[in-house]
Amino acid sequence: MWGQKIASASLVNLTTNSAYVISYFSDNPGIASVDAGGNVTGIAGGTANIIAAYRSLGISATQAVKVVSVPVSLVHRYNFNETSGTNCADSIGGAPWNGTLPNGGTFGGGRLALSATGSQYVQLPPGILTNDTAVTIEAWLTYPNQIPNNAFFFGFGNTISGGGYNYIFCAPQAGRVAISGGTYASEQNAYGNFDFSFHTNLHFTAVFNPPLGYVTFYTNGVLAGLNNSVTTPMSSVNDALSYIGKSLYTADPYADLGLDEFRVYNGALNTNQITATQVLGPNQLLNATNPIVGIALAGNSLTLSWPLASAGFAIQARTNLILGAWSPTNLLPQMTNGQWQLIIPVTGNAQYFRMLQ
Repeated sequence: MWGQKIASASLVNLTTNSAYVISYFSDNPGIASVDAGGNVTGIAGGTANIIAAYRSLGISATQAVKVVSVPVSLVHRYNFNETSGTNCADSIGGAPWNGTLPNGGTFGGGRLALSATGSQYVQLPPGILTNDTAVTIEAWLTYPNQIPNNAFFFGFGNTISGGGYNYIFCAPQAGRVAISGGTYASEQNAYGNFDFSFHTNLHFTAVFNPPLGYVTFYTNGVLAGLNNSVTTPMSSVNDALSYIGKSLYTADPYADLGLDEFRVYNGALNTNQITATQVLGPNQLLNATNPIVGIALAGNSLTLSWPLASAGFAIQARTNLILGAWSPTNLLPQMTNGQWQLIIPVTGNAQYFRMLQ
């Protein structure tokens, strides 16, 4: 009778054994990021591989993910249409996100005036940036006088022992915006060398987009400051305190400030969207719904046109509606006569187009 020798091995329950930890990472975090729990967040259109690995065991698994698009959504809008009181309504987020005026303020003509001598500011509810991986702050504002050094236009973060901590903010006198995972020593700044003092109806847009490594701001639709080496994530911002017109550092001064509109977007507005809001002004919103597209053929050119408020769309093309993949046209729409236009050369071959945001 032949004997058998059976090899024995011990089994390990990886879900309960703390000696073996699973880690996740993305090979293209500019397209899709993944946190420690394996939750994937789309950042921009494209394809990325998400890898789950037990590195101590030398085993891993890879899953390809495709991000079609990451829409930017307006989540909070304060247009200061009140006529009295201490409430600033959020017309998008609703009553739970309404702001208040702890030291008062003056409403009139759809605007809010804040006085430096009265230490006046707008306090927004905590957690207004929760779970946002990228954020855009947009406002139309007036600084009628010289802004004192270290005054804040806005600050979302926390205050510990009188100092700001874990925040994003704008310093209007210095012309800069920043994100910090700690105190001022940890700030990653975008400098613009632009003093907001004595500016009326200034259109200001700040974009905090750590997944793509940048913080930037625009004044009147024009790029004013950029830092494209940002490593501090939005998850480091602890917005227990959310202020307009008040610093997170308790010793800092106030400034006289007029507000026409203040908006918070979940996501990063692109250049075309910022250009469009500059032209549209504070009383009109971007339209993310499917726009009506005009088509005109002249000679060897096809012109596509759509409304100005429908900004941020890209045009993709392919030669067959059944087979093949959609490809970007690599053509940029231009603002012409109050609308977006894209001129496409006609090649003689059948082409199909679609708009993607």
